[in-house]
Amino acid sequence: MNVLFLAAEADPLIKIGGLGDVAGTLPIAINAAASSLKADLEVRVVIPYHQVIKDKSLNTTLLGRYAINSIRGQDEVIVYEYQVRGTIFYLLDGAPIQKTSGPYSPDTLLDGEKYVFFSLAALRLPAFLNWSINILHANDWHTALSVFVLKVIEQNKSIKTILSVHNLPYMGNGVEEVIKSYGIPPCDHPNLPDWARLLPLPMGLAAADAIITVSPGYAEEILTPEYGCGLEAMLQQKKQVVSGIVNGIDLDIWDPAKDPLIKNHFSQSEMAGKDFNKTTLQSKLALPLNSKDPLIASISRLDYQKGVDLLIDALYKLSPHDSWQCIILGTGDPYLEMRSRNLQADRPDHVRAVMEFDQILAHQIYAGADILIMPSRYEPCGISQMISQRYGTIPLARATGGLVDTIINSTSKLAGTGYLFEELNPTVLASKMTRAISDYHNKAYWSEMQQNAMAQDFSWAISAGKYIRVYEDLVSQ
Repeated sequence: MNVLFLAAEADPLIKIGGLGDVAGTLPIAINAAASSLKADLEVRVVIPYHQVIKDKSLNTTLLGRYAINSIRGQDEVIVYEYQVRGTIFYLLDGAPIQKTSGPYSPDTLLDGEKYVFFSLAALRLPAFLNWSINILHANDWHTALSVFVLKVIEQNKSIKTILSVHNLPYMGNGVEEVIKSYGIPPCDHPNLPDWARLLPLPMGLAAADAIITVSPGYAEEILTPEYGCGLEAMLQQKKQVVSGIVNGIDLDIWDPAKDPLIKNHFSQSEMAGKDFNKTTLQSKLALPLNSKDPLIASISRLDYQKGVDLLIDALYKLSPHDSWQCIILGTGDPYLEMRSRNLQADRPDHVRAVMEFDQILAHQIYAGADILIMPSRYEPCGISQMISQRYGTIPLARATGGLVDTIINSTSKLAGTGYLFEELNPTVLASKMTRAISDYHNKAYWSEMQQNAMAQDFSWAISAGKYIRVYEDLVSQ
């Protein structure tokens, strides 16, 4: 099986968000798993050759050029190759890609030109390489159009298609005119709303042989009106091909036993270093030095989806006379940044608001905090809850999407790996936080939760094995 994996970004070439983690790590993990299983399978990745990648002066190899058709005539595609840990990455260049420096820009039209061009160029890549593929695996709206063109316009039945959905609301709005400029007609799926017929993600979803979300929980949620973003009727009609596979995390990067960004290493069998990391963190942020006070943390983009407003409201409901501390790390919505700073001003002995993107501090918070809060309104997968468990920091999260799939809810009778709550209400969240603070003082119970959490396996190898089974099932159909 040959699989061409399309994405807008891929670490370590370029990473902006979670998609970069997936595209840069999952294909390598799949190839490694296939090798160990002696399976005849190879995944190759293709991304745009963004200017920010060129600026790194990587040792890429120019393979050649070819052209794709548009109503403007012939658009030239330039192909480069680069290898990461034995996996081939292709970088496609051309005039539309050169108009912006990074993967995403504030100009919707320029992004549309870039990714419509890239999606069509990627379709012609296997023929240029003389490398026939069995599966085209696209990701999000940026590459979804390739699935629609292959299956609906070209009527290709021999190549199977997968479209992975990392965040359904981002559908590629505003690129309709660009799609028309390449002579691509609207999608005529009977269950697709009129407004979605020229949007890349809905077009790709309607045509795909398989739809994979980044968690089983999110796969179920997108079939409902609450999370389906107006596409639920079409997705319900295709629910037999909708599934979810949880993302993994890099266990070499996120390892408290050897993390170079934390001062005191620790492990599941030797936890003493975690307490030292806590006091180091308190000292760094000028919090009262008290290892007995539970240290709550939020490491998140500050926006409405992540429920940061709920967290701030809930923290105001905790008594300032009780023993607790909280660190909020992140950037985003200016209003939420202001509210976070105001919370610190109102609770100076309890709260520190660090409105920065600080990767080093993030590692130190995972290592030193006791509780990680994730009150997301929706969360397709999430990785913070997996990282926190690896560091013995207990997640407290809303029961949605991938959070449900990766956290075992603790009860009065069962020490799980974290806490889940249902209702989007700051009073409910404050009550759950109060419960966690109380449990923290029950050292035997808390230690059992930490051991359970640190014993979880969130490696990419688990995810890779599941993707291989999906590939095999598709090709055998």
